[in-house]
Amino acid sequence: ELTFDGSDDVLEGSNLYGMLSDVGEWTIIVVCRGWTWGATYGATWGTAHGRAVMGAPSDSGSYFSLVVGNSSQGPTSGFYPDGAPAPAVAPADSAGDEGADLVWVAVSDGDLVTRINGEAGAVVSAGDLNAYATTLAVGHGTSQTAHWDGAISEVLIFDGVLRQNELASLEDYLSDRYSV
Repeated sequence: ELTFDGSDDVLEGSNLYGMLSDVGEWTIIVVCRGWTWGATYGATWGTAHGRAVMGAPSDSGSYFSLVVGNSSQGPTSGFYPDGAPAPAVAPADSAGDEGADLVWVAVSDGDLVTRINGEAGAVVSAGDLNAYATTLAVGHGTSQTAHWDGAISEVLIFDGVLRQNELASLEDYLSDRYSV
């Protein structure tokens, strides 16, 4: 488990776009614990966002991000589709409590959905991930988001969409493993 202090910690890695054989079909799962909302402000997502648990920016753009806004917004997954002027943004149905343990799933199969602790939020039309979603950053997103303040227990990235039974089994396993 990695603990981030909300000031400047970030773990950078591979090119997210380059890791995918089909940039329209992927599944990302993050287990988060003990996090804080942080401040919110206007961002390129068309709403206000605060802390990013993960992102894949290029320069200062927001090409992929998993963020928590304030307590009324909750966890949100989003990205700029290839060639689209506006982002695909999929909020969870419930904001939950600050610091609550989360099994956070973002699934893209042409549509985008955010799942929190086994509950799916709204489905939005998405398309393919933009080629500018480059260096994967854990603990931060882009210049429009603050650094993560809390623990990240696990990060899983799947090159493709998990079947519903696979996803349910994985969510159950992670919930049991981390007592969510």
